[in-house]
Amino acid sequence: MAKKRSKLTANKLKTSTNISITFDFETNDITFKLFVNGVLCRD
Repeated sequence: MAKKRSKLTANKLKTSTNISITFDFETNDITFKLFVNGVLCRD
């Protein structure tokens, strides 16, 4: 595997909200994914 990827998932909210943060060490790129009721909002 050429890419080292660390994934942190926090799912402690009382709603159906899933917050997923993915950090790519290879390109130093941070991808923040916010899932609200099955809707993907990418910043």
